Amino acid sequence: EDCDRSESTDIGAFIQFFKQNVGFKHSKISEKSYTYLSLLLQKTIDKGIGQLHVVSNTEGPLSMAFFVDFKGTRYYLKGASNAEARETGAMFYLIDWAIKDSIVKGMDTFDFVGANNENIATFNKKFGAVDGTYSVIKINNLFWPLNKLVSV
Repeated sequence: EDCDRSESTDIGAFIQFFKQNVGFKHSKISEKSYTYLSLLLQKTIDKGIGQLHVVSNTEGPLSMAFFVDFKGTRYYLKGASNAEARETGAMFYLIDWAIKDSIVKGMDTFDFVGANNENIATFNKKFGAVDGTYSVIKINNLFWPLNKLVSV
């Protein structure tokens, strides 16, 4: 079946898609956390560094992934796929596209931002991801509520 990749700014649709296809597996994710995530993603779009990409077919979205481009690195922050996407490889297509696009744009690094889940780590390694340790300490001067979500 034909699929298309497009860019979107509909963070609400992404959060809903994530809840339906991934979030239900993680009962510890609170509505407050989803609100903070929404604010973070929207702020990166507003700053021109965040982008939401969607792979869809005629039925609707199959996979969605959110990326942030910052200082020569493309970060894969969050993604979700439905059951059909897992069968067709839509997320593999989306990540492959994002890596190629980052190269075209002259980025030095593609960062999967780590994964505590073994299945996700295995998925990331299929694209050449390697385990690493983040040992940078910085002061978080972001405004509330972003300062509760991210470390800078």
